[in-house]
Amino acid sequence: MTLRISDGQRHKLVANVGSGRHSLMTKDEVAALLNVSPRQVERLVKAGRLYVSAYERGTTRKVPAYDRAEVEALQADLAAPTHQAHPAGETAEARGVAIATRADNGDAGMSQLVAIMRAALEHSRERNHIAPVEMVSVADKLVLNLAEVAMLTGRSVANLRADCTTGKLKATKDEIARGWRVKRADLDRYVTKL
Repeated sequence: MTLRISDGQRHKLVANVGSGRHSLMTKDEVAALLNVSPRQVERLVKAGRLYVSAYERGTTRKVPAYDRAEVEALQADLAAPTHQAHPAGETAEARGVAIATRADNGDAGMSQLVAIMRAALEHSRERNHIAPVEMVSVADKLVLNLAEVAMLTGRSVANLRADCTTGKLKATKDEIARGWRVKRADLDRYVTKL
């Protein structure tokens, strides 16, 4: 329910703020109390976690006002811990996560860290039902972008872009990704002309 108040009623409400009978807060006051930005207060309203109690008359437009009791209840809700504990008895090793310790040899320590990260990634994929992504090497790709062509040819991306524009390197402009795409056969013809 939205309460609409006039200037005369606003003065009565301001007088009653001290008594706690009916206290309204501005967006800036709410932001200061919750220790968030005024924009975050707007997001809380949009998400339905905070409601506008009344609209006050401002100099150029209506200004929302919020009920102090509702804001304090939201403050208590935001202060409550939100993290979830792991199931009882489950250790970090059981979740596939281990802590990397400093090894005497730098290479051995790095390989140990890579192995730990791979195990953690695999565990995360299994837990979230994510299929592993297969990476295709540049040598196996049939269509290349200019960065990949530059890597293969040793020429700069700027020179390749100029050659695409002039037509020396046959390529198509990808409107979605906003870049040039070069077929492998066209790249082979371009390289033989160099």
